[in-house]
Amino acid sequence: MSRLNHLPRIVFATVLTAVALVSGAMSATPASVRRVTGVVTDSSTGERLKYVLVSGHGKSSVLTDTLGVFHINALPATRLRVESEGFYTQSVKGPFTMDTLRIDLVPKVIELQEFIVKPKKQKYSKKNNPAVDLMQRVRRDYEKIHPEEIPGYNFDTYEKIVVSLAGSDGKTNVWAIPVKDRKKLMELVDTTIWTAEPVVNLSVKERSTVTIHDGEKPVTIVRGQRGDGIDKSFSANYVNVFLDDVMGEVDLYKNDLHLFRNAFVSPLSRIGADFYKYEITDTLQIGRDRCVELSFAPHNPEMTGFNGKLYVPVEDSVKYVRRVMLRMPKTSNVNYLQSLVISQNYMRDSLGRVHKTLDDLIVKVKIAPGTPEFYFTRQTRREGFNYDDRSEYAQYREQIGSHFQVEESDSQPMEFWEDVRLIPLTSAESHLFSRNSIFRTDKGFWWFEKALAIVVKGYVAIGGEGKDKFDIGPIDSFVSYNKAIGWRLQFGGMTTANLFPHLFFRGYGAYSFGDHRWKGGVEAEYSLEKRKVHALEFPMNNFKASYSYDIDQIGRSPSWDGNTSLVTSLSRISNAYITYRQLYNFEYKKEWRNNWSINAGFRYTRQEESNTIQFQDGYGKIYPHFGQAAFSATVRWAPGEKFIQHMDVRTRVNRDALVFILKHTYGPRGLLGSKFNLSRTDLQIDKTFWFSAFGHLDIRITAAKIWTQVPFTELCWQEANPSYTTNNHSYSLLNPMEFAMDQYAGWYMQYYMNGLLLNKIPLIKKLKLREVFTFKGFFGHLSRKNNPAYSAGVYRFPDPNTVGMGNTPYMECGVGIENILTFLRVDYIWRLTYRNRPDISRSGLRVGLHFNF
Repeated sequence: MSRLNHLPRIVFATVLTAVALVSGAMSATPASVRRVTGVVTDSSTGERLKYVLVSGHGKSSVLTDTLGVFHINALPATRLRVESEGFYTQSVKGPFTMDTLRIDLVPKVIELQEFIVKPKKQKYSKKNNPAVDLMQRVRRDYEKIHPEEIPGYNFDTYEKIVVSLAGSDGKTNVWAIPVKDRKKLMELVDTTIWTAEPVVNLSVKERSTVTIHDGEKPVTIVRGQRGDGIDKSFSANYVNVFLDDVMGEVDLYKNDLHLFRNAFVSPLSRIGADFYKYEITDTLQIGRDRCVELSFAPHNPEMTGFNGKLYVPVEDSVKYVRRVMLRMPKTSNVNYLQSLVISQNYMRDSLGRVHKTLDDLIVKVKIAPGTPEFYFTRQTRREGFNYDDRSEYAQYREQIGSHFQVEESDSQPMEFWEDVRLIPLTSAESHLFSRNSIFRTDKGFWWFEKALAIVVKGYVAIGGEGKDKFDIGPIDSFVSYNKAIGWRLQFGGMTTANLFPHLFFRGYGAYSFGDHRWKGGVEAEYSLEKRKVHALEFPMNNFKASYSYDIDQIGRSPSWDGNTSLVTSLSRISNAYITYRQLYNFEYKKEWRNNWSINAGFRYTRQEESNTIQFQDGYGKIYPHFGQAAFSATVRWAPGEKFIQHMDVRTRVNRDALVFILKHTYGPRGLLGSKFNLSRTDLQIDKTFWFSAFGHLDIRITAAKIWTQVPFTELCWQEANPSYTTNNHSYSLLNPMEFAMDQYAGWYMQYYMNGLLLNKIPLIKKLKLREVFTFKGFFGHLSRKNNPAYSAGVYRFPDPNTVGMGNTPYMECGVGIENILTFLRVDYIWRLTYRNRPDISRSGLRVGLHFNF
């Protein structure tokens, strides 16, 4: 019966095709006509659309066949019109390549005015609930359907990410785009997928990868990547890592879906039956599969979960997800996100294995009331699923690591993109990639782009786009204040790979008005690998030599450039124990793609006295200076770590990665005049534990032991934070040099509850505040050989209040509220032990800026 119903449409399609061919042949010469082949799909689901009308030049028209494919003869300048009931009409302009044309039609969505219906409370139970049983069955059957365990499993992926300014039809919100030529800006006007809202595209990125599962780990090879738009001046790796972290692909079968630096509870999570309410609501056809519609919603919509639907095939004995739609509840305690939608499609092969073919993420972001809204869209398509060996990528599979880039990935020709692009670029997206794009030619935007790059990078680039050979900075160190040396002015910079791709220089000069001394440093670094921008690019294989003359703040983290910043200049205490330090440092660092790294180095430190510190031994003799030479070896392991590479530091983005660091330092007495024999071992372990929607716990464990007699400058001083700002890995109420130790163990623990308690308080929950609990401490011991009260061979402590620790550990705890106005954090800290020590603070308020989704 169904075939008979389609017969008139098929006949009509055949007639139209014949008419189009005849019309095309009569209206153009053979040399100017090209046969265009295309595929029409639903942009929201990826399904091919049959019987879609495709119109060309003149009266030539065809319908797509049952596979969504059409063939039409067209002139080079022809504009194809693609239209179907229930979808927005799309126009595609030639000329057309020999590659298959892919056209996504956007479904028309009728926006209904939101209203709230409050029915009588219905009793819900997870016991004897067929919807809960079906969800748990899908979760259990995952082991039967996932293909990753089959050696050689591989597939190709195409990903497109677009950032757009919402509500921009050429008249609204365009004031937010800093360009002068408003007319040319209209070339970037586009419509969003699904809702077809008018937007102006600001950035577009596309990437093509191959993923091969061989043994325990998948290997991903980036074949091509490119991007353009408002963020062109940023490092491609910088932007890609950030976008991968905040809006990367999610695995539905995991317990948590990590997006926007939050852990959303998956509807297939092991705690799903307690977190969500499930209900079977419908049965419908998806392709050839008749599926059950399983709807779900969180018990508490303020927590990080989803409303949505799972579609599970009925006839198949093995239960799996055919399609899923996820939407973030509007009341969810997540900043800046006005809406978040995820759509995924899956298919099953002849071996019974299920593959994800489509993964779309659409996010609407608004930073503050009265500001424009932005759309972030990620569209991912996969194809070419097979279990055959990909011999052309054997060289990457044999190397250490799981993520690689082919050498020409950043410079692939247009023919490459036409071949791998599974989602066509819209006209507006194509204009962003053009050399004549408004973001490349508008002078007004040029100044905005430079200012934005300075804020993000912290350095001022000297030179044209992509050609700067020297960067000035960091800008936050230009002006600072220290009570021991007064106001300080500093100026520095570093070279880039545009000057030398293997050799890099860094330097700074500073002058302090309190001690009237010049300070500064120089550094040279040679990379065995050719760098694209700077020396710290991953993976490093570098030799470095440096010299600096600056202050050394005892009881604070050592820094090559004096650790200066205006933000940390305000201090709660008046004592500032410093020395003047000359530091000669030589080191070699090697990193592997499996996140192992080693560092071997040699340093010579010359410590000079100051107004606050003198070097006096137990015999009363004062030394104006002393030197210490030492070798060091460090091993670091951080499996799965991802980070954003700044110009001079790295910021970890996946907080759940384990970080393990083991270091030993050894300096024999007499080496370059060293008076002491130095031998020290340090250990550090970082780990974040996620508790789904119930927050996460950050833990750092540190320990060290000094095996020999050393000067007090080399003791295990714990890092004190004398400022009024928060610092996760220092002690807010500890004074510098308060406790002397040559062996210790310490911990830092912070539990971010993600609003678990405050979300349950009426009215307060509308503020979306979040709780933070802090507990830090350490315990240690000072042996007699390093205690000046027992050993005359070591220098006396400059602070008369410095003591060795007793049997009680030092501890402090804090209760904080973060997400105040979405960016402010306030903590109140209590000192739990050693509360009667002189000149200490027993409690205090600390403030910090904490931007998070």
